[in-house]
Amino acid sequence: MTSNVVAKVLKVYAADNPTIGDPPTIVAALKPGYENDGVFNSGEILNFYNNYSDAVSKITTTVTATTATDFVYAITGTTSELTAEVSVASTSGIEIGDYLVNPNLPDGLYVIEILNSISFRTNKRVNATLISSTIFMYRKSSAPVIAVGISEGVYYKNGYFIKVDPQIVVVDKYKRYPDKSVILKYNEEIITSDDDNSLLDPALGSSNYFARGADRLKVSLVGESVDLKTDGTPDYNDEYIELVRYKKGVASYLNEETQYSEIDNQIQKRSFDTTGNFFVKDFRLLP
Repeated sequence: MTSNVVAKVLKVYAADNPTIGDPPTIVAALKPGYENDGVFNSGEILNFYNNYSDAVSKITTTVTATTATDFVYAITGTTSELTAEVSVASTSGIEIGDYLVNPNLPDGLYVIEILNSISFRTNKRVNATLISSTIFMYRKSSAPVIAVGISEGVYYKNGYFIKVDPQIVVVDKYKRYPDKSVILKYNEEIITSDDDNSLLDPALGSSNYFARGADRLKVSLVGESVDLKTDGTPDYNDEYIELVRYKKGVASYLNEETQYSEIDNQIQKRSFDTTGNFFVKDFRLLP
């Protein structure tokens, strides 16, 4: 079976464990309305262009969608009719996004929340009563994910106005309903003339031509997805700016605050550093 999907590859992850034949993970933006909710079938042939030149020449690279059979296992459970909660002997090993397979269960039924050690919630009502039945938990290696786009802009952090380049952050490459936070990590590094030869003295013809210049402090903000702590905040100990927070795949926090006032503060600070205080009222002349 060959896919006719039109998509843009957003990111390619190296294999987590290549020693057991684990393939790389490809995250692609699909065209709207793609069948089966963007989940490829096992054995489906996908064709990609590696670069613009290959696209012009119609040279494709072929990959085969696979199913992670290592994650197929059976549990004994009880479900109640007309509910989205499923009770099982143990939820150990079950993850959000796992599919439930049983002849008496509806198609497209998957886990969206682990409630406790013996029950979980599914995306829709079960509409069946199963007592001590075998339910197969089926984890596909192809599933929809959330990708966050960061536009070019300027952020204020630690006294610096930092330009941020356009970026795409995949919230979780395996889970459809993640508990994650997308942040901009604040980084500082020292750049020397060994790293950037433009810091060498350009005075051609002088004795100090190509002499080592002063080192520079480089600050940057890099988008990344991190786990959440038990209190729901990003699990990251260094400095950062949080952009959006997801709980069970739903955005529970979105940073929409502007920092225009910081520009005024910086202008005032610069003026004070250069010229000091100002009198805003005339001096009183006494006889």
